[in-house]
Amino acid sequence: MFYWLDVYAYNAHFRITPQLTFTSGSQKFGFNQSSNTYATLQRSGANVLYNSENVYLDNQLYFQPLALTFYLKTEYSIGKFYIQPQLILDYYFPAAEKQFLGLVSVSGGFIF
Repeated sequence: MFYWLDVYAYNAHFRITPQLTFTSGSQKFGFNQSSNTYATLQRSGANVLYNSENVYLDNQLYFQPLALTFYLKTEYSIGKFYIQPQLILDYYFPAAEKQFLGLVSVSGGFIF
């Protein structure tokens, strides 16, 4: 984190926080799906389990790199007012398409 006091005014400050995050692990969740099929018996009307299956996005469970993310968080404050722009850049390794994602966020406020 980098911090500068009295920027452009006596009671103003500027802060910038860069962060690089590398995520890895074994991932087998989120896209898992279970399917059960039931049949109804005509004579008794009872439901009987006919078929059951589990579907996984990736059937292999292994340790792998998942994502590399860069965060750039900034803040400028003068008196009781502040603004906080943020930039997030993410690269998701397992995806076949659209591996890169960018996000910009700006928030502001008044402290009373």
